[in-house]
Amino acid sequence: MSPTALRWGILGLGGISSHFVSDLLTPPSDRGVSDVKHILHARGAGVVYIGTPHSHHYANAKDALESGKHVLLEKPATVNAEQAKALVALAKEKGLFFMEAQWTRFFPIAKDIQRAVREGEIGQILQVHADFGLQFGDLPPTHRMMDPNLAGGSFLDLGPYPLMWILMTLYHHPDNHLTRPVVAGAVIRRTSTNVDESTTALLNFPALGASAIASTNMAVASLTPLLIKGTKGEIVIPELPLSRPESYELRLPVSSHKSSNERNVEKRAFPIPHHGMHWQADEVARCIAAGKTESDVVPWSETVLTADIFDEIRRRGELVYPEGVEAV
Repeated sequence: MSPTALRWGILGLGGISSHFVSDLLTPPSDRGVSDVKHILHARGAGVVYIGTPHSHHYANAKDALESGKHVLLEKPATVNAEQAKALVALAKEKGLFFMEAQWTRFFPIAKDIQRAVREGEIGQILQVHADFGLQFGDLPPTHRMMDPNLAGGSFLDLGPYPLMWILMTLYHHPDNHLTRPVVAGAVIRRTSTNVDESTTALLNFPALGASAIASTNMAVASLTPLLIKGTKGEIVIPELPLSRPESYELRLPVSSHKSSNERNVEKRAFPIPHHGMHWQADEVARCIAAGKTESDVVPWSETVLTADIFDEIRRRGELVYPEGVEAV
């Protein structure tokens, strides 16, 4: 049986688009895939990958959908929830595939951590702390991370990853029954250009009796990007980047004595061929071939949920972007 061939157009020439294109052109056999293949073909493209600045996501995706193209849209899909809802409604109206590019969700390591949590390897999950900090150094005010007109700041750029891990482990926990988390608080530290340098948010999951902390920072780097704490032990991603981890640690107590902090540590490795953005492209190809308009892994409802949570965190921290950036 011949593999499904998907023709791609690329919008945006930044670093993340370069990674995506490079992965798109690698042999599928490098990752053990034989049912799909990807072709760069701007004029005959059936799907468009959009890797432009956050401020342009909504308008670019809207144009692509209105032109009859399927869309893979970089995260965050939009600056706010109203924009996300509008894109979902347009994709539904046109009968086109639309997905937020949450590439980390398709990693084997992500699937294995979800399995370990679901099977109770560390007991009942009580807390998740997902932290993504990178030291960007001194940036000019015109840099995309510093410019509010480009929807800059740490949270929109880095925040999708902490929230991704929190949703994968708590929101999708079988005992949560897809109950929405409650944003209990947020603290935002601003730069001189009025974007956030760092953001810390507290989320509660009442159905689980669990809480989560999502934090981002562009002044200091993370020390422990992911810590999942359960009644029987911990799961830890000990090294950056949180967006592309290749191993995690299962830490279980040596002794049943409550005061003991000594742990047996089992390291589980999941090497990523190339950069790792190809797996989400494979998902797009399979969904389109099957006539689906959304992915079961990153459904429209979760893109809207993510944007809703971001909106509430920004509201609590009084972080607003220029009117043109927020407009629908």
